[in-house]
Amino acid sequence: MVTTAPVAPRLVAADAQAGILLMEDLGPGPSLADALLAGDRERAQADLVSYAEALAAMHAWSMERPGELAGLRAGAAIALAPSRSAETFGLAAAEAMAAGLPLVASRVGALAELVEPAGLVQAGDADALARAMANLAGDRSAGERARERVRGVCAPEVVAKSLAEIYDGVSAST
Repeated sequence: MVTTAPVAPRLVAADAQAGILLMEDLGPGPSLADALLAGDRERAQADLVSYAEALAAMHAWSMERPGELAGLRAGAAIALAPSRSAETFGLAAAEAMAAGLPLVASRVGALAELVEPAGLVQAGDADALARAMANLAGDRSAGERARERVRGVCAPEVVAKSLAEIYDGVSAST
């Protein structure tokens, strides 16, 4: 059984002049899964609380400095989402894409549905991440493709239409 401390997202570095926003977010980590499998509800709850507190702190940081975050994005050449655990949506990835940044992400969870194939790499493969970064950073149209992709997948009218089709299908079958 693998037991590690819960890994929670945290702000590692932010430098608006250099255009760097470095976040670490590896998800709740293996200790949560271990705790759940072992039936250790107290440890699982502590891991989740720690993770939720870290998420709230990150959100507060970005809400307190919306101009700084926008400036960091504007000065960036590429965005990274090297997640090790499945993202249920990938909001930070979608926001970076909407800002016109090329995105390199792990092929996990919903990121695989959101990001173009050239920007997807195996989770934990640093060499593949570096190669994809080099390829996309030199591709002048990658940012515009990212913007168009996120619009095509996440725009309110697209999401509303998809939901309406699902609801219509459910109501027709009942």
